[in-house]
Amino acid sequence: MAEQAQIDELTQKMTVERAALLAALESLSKDEASSSPTGGEWTTKQQMSHLCEMESAYRAWVERALEQDGANVDGIRGNRVAIPLEDASAHTVSEHTAEMRRQREQTIRLIASIQPGDFERRATNSLFGSDRDAVAPLLLPPRPDARRSGQRP
Repeated sequence: MAEQAQIDELTQKMTVERAALLAALESLSKDEASSSPTGGEWTTKQQMSHLCEMESAYRAWVERALEQDGANVDGIRGNRVAIPLEDASAHTVSEHTAEMRRQREQTIRLIASIQPGDFERRATNSLFGSDRDAVAPLLLPPRPDARRSGQRP
């Protein structure tokens, strides 16, 4: 069972790491944010939208696992975010980072509402294989540079 000190430490780390990411993103020029850092990959703005979409999905997965331990979360997408991937280029970095802050605040609130014993709840998802701790991906969402080949642009 997770201890409250571990949960507090993780949420603190999530807050600090997100602040560092946001500071780096906010330092980008308009051109840098609108281009792909490696050419042919997602732009930085698309990566920001993707992070928001996945954070929303992870929360939905955790909420489902809290309802039913061992739940299959295939097809559960979470709430629509303010700047979906397909609209990423039409928004400013400031708008993206504001949405990233909103998404993270919702995640921190969800974590705060989970009882320590419920951190061991499990869920299945074909993207990640079989039985997995449901809260692990919530506590460690993917980095923007962790995009796998073949994901939608």
